[in-house]
Amino acid sequence: MGLKTKNLLIRIAVAVVAIPALVYLFIRGGWWWTGFVELLVVLSIWEASRLFQLSGRYFPRWGFMFWCLFPPVLFHFYRTDWLGPWAFAVIIMAAFTVIRRPDPLGEANDYAAPIAVAIYTGLGFGFFVGVRQIGSDVEGGRWLMFLFANLWIADTFAMFCGAAWGKKKFAPIVSPNKTWVGFYSGLIGGGLVGGVFAYGGWLPASWPVVVLGAVLISAVGQLGDLFESLLKRRAKIKDISGIIPGHGGVLDRFDSALFAAPVLYWFLKAFVYF
Repeated sequence: MGLKTKNLLIRIAVAVVAIPALVYLFIRGGWWWTGFVELLVVLSIWEASRLFQLSGRYFPRWGFMFWCLFPPVLFHFYRTDWLGPWAFAVIIMAAFTVIRRPDPLGEANDYAAPIAVAIYTGLGFGFFVGVRQIGSDVEGGRWLMFLFANLWIADTFAMFCGAAWGKKKFAPIVSPNKTWVGFYSGLIGGGLVGGVFAYGGWLPASWPVVVLGAVLISAVGQLGDLFESLLKRRAKIKDISGIIPGHGGVLDRFDSALFAAPVLYWFLKAFVYF
């Protein structure tokens, strides 16, 4: 058995177990979902610190890990008005930490990128809880299913169609395998998921709104995947970690959703629950 075949079988086996478990958490909601998201936050900050370490840059792991646990809880209790002060607290903590380092002017202590990554992960995972809290208890679980089904199918369409027909590169330096055909195929895949959810009447929105939202988050999700590829390129690694067998790390698996969840949240606030 070749290495690629073995890796594919591992990926499928993990997906067979993980997808039903995730769907259960989507439906269960409450602290079950928030607690799981907090676990993802801890693991993602650990992975982010490894990325910065490999690229020779400073990342205050424990400080960011502490502060990034707050957004999911704020969403859990519907206190989104505290997100602004939270983001400013992250900036203050990072600035204080860097100022006190032996060489605060050194290139390794540039704190803008770590702050961006901390806010990206903290807020991104926070919106996982935010999407679950939108609408009724049943609707929130279905919106999460809609989000992740969209991203998984869009990624599958982009990968296979891009490999089969893609020639013109989308972002050749960041991700040489990404093509424009793959990108547009991902939008089609996402749109089809939206069509299925709309046709089934599973969401409290008209079909044009559902399909538009599906295409939008599939586009943003692909950009999230490229952003994480950029971080890995700078660290010169393929996968951030091996926490999820066959899939890499938490950031490898949830990179698209970290961009797409906030967009879906505000899209729903603007066009469905206004």
